[in-house]
Amino acid sequence: MFHREPNQILRTLARGLNIAGALVTAIVVIAGVWLLSGELTGDTAQTAERLEALHALLSDEGHLRAEHTKLSQQVDKAKKDEAAIQRRIPPEPQEAVFLAQVSQAADAVELQVKDYRPGAMSVGKTWSTLRVELTCEGSYLAICMFLDSLQQLPRYSTVARLEIDQGTSAEHYLAKLCLELYFFNSSRKLAER
Repeated sequence: MFHREPNQILRTLARGLNIAGALVTAIVVIAGVWLLSGELTGDTAQTAERLEALHALLSDEGHLRAEHTKLSQQVDKAKKDEAAIQRRIPPEPQEAVFLAQVSQAADAVELQVKDYRPGAMSVGKTWSTLRVELTCEGSYLAICMFLDSLQQLPRYSTVARLEIDQGTSAEHYLAKLCLELYFFNSSRKLAER
């Protein structure tokens, strides 16, 4: 058989190992390039979609700015309205003060208050309400003007129910109202102190 020198065996072995190492390196490089190109292709597609969406937003920027301005103005108005209403809500029911205001408003439009009765109280989280039953008599125009004047009172109230029936004469009507008086409940008063 062949006898080779140890140096020659080592050289052959070294060449074989070099070739094997080169193949492994080539395989790793090819696999890396393949993986990176796949990721880059996916990233490129996602980036293109994102870029297109951003361009669409930029092209619609004027409309968005106008909408933002409009909504900001609505929020500002709502805050002012809320503050105005809160100034009209006292910390207690004060139904005697409200009766004086209602009587004055009724007299101004020639409406006669026949009956005034405080009713049930409803306690809410921030404010409470007191129902007031009110019976008035006068012309239809006087009733309408009285309802309008309720909105002008310094005290905030709402009409929960309104019934209009024939009164003592053909020109006079009987109006039965259920008003709700708003006032801040005691937990609100304590929180503000």
